[in-house]
Amino acid sequence: MYEGVHQPAVSRELWNKVQRVYKSRGRAQAKFKYEFPFLGLLRCAECGGAITAETHTKRYKNGNSQSWRYYRCTKKSGEMICHQPYIREAELTEELVSGIRQLAIPEDWADKMLEQVQRWEVEEAANEASQVVDLRLEVEKIAAKLRRLTDLHLDGELDRAEYSARKRQLVNEKIALEARLKLVSHEGPFAWLEPLRDLINAVRERSLPAAGGDLLKLRDFVAEVGSNLSLNSRKVLWDWNSPYALLAERGVCEGWQAIVVQYHPQRRKI
Repeated sequence: MYEGVHQPAVSRELWNKVQRVYKSRGRAQAKFKYEFPFLGLLRCAECGGAITAETHTKRYKNGNSQSWRYYRCTKKSGEMICHQPYIREAELTEELVSGIRQLAIPEDWADKMLEQVQRWEVEEAANEASQVVDLRLEVEKIAAKLRRLTDLHLDGELDRAEYSARKRQLVNEKIALEARLKLVSHEGPFAWLEPLRDLINAVRERSLPAAGGDLLKLRDFVAEVGSNLSLNSRKVLWDWNSPYALLAERGVCEGWQAIVVQYHPQRRKI
């Protein structure tokens, strides 16, 4: 991918507004999504069928009524008889919240991890500046060698074959150095520090969706951190997406250092 240098045809604000309009089309579907927020998120673990949803309402003699929302397998695989039971939306919500709680980082750990990220940022910025200076000096040295090489060839001290071979070697070295310089200058420490900071803020305890909160927010977060979600005997099974897998599979950690150090490119000790 290459960063464009031309003026955009439309503004970022207009682009985002158009995307929102596209997403809002089809009101019936949007209403159904809000009524059953977990539709399309899971499949049946037994037969692989889709999970559908429905509302059951119980009416009492005194005129009152109570409704429950359920999710169940459509049982339309056509290849086998599925025996999976239904699950109430409240139970499914608890299952999903319980799953993402495996990612939770205690608040005091999160604060210390963010402090470490800040220290790394300062260290890496200084290291980046030093690397940029060194690489630019190396590029200038090679450029000077190329100029001298051309002068020698023009003065007749180097034949064409030797000149071409030595020039090819120097040009290849210059290209490699310029590629490294571009990588260091454009990416630097922020290529991994900013995503790490965002990850810590996303999975700290106070940021994770709760069972009594916004179900659409919970659905979106589950879809971001997990994949291949399925229902089996009212239990949710899933795989973890990267980088959340490191958090979910970390087991029992003695301290926050054991988590944050996993994300450092050099796995340095802190």
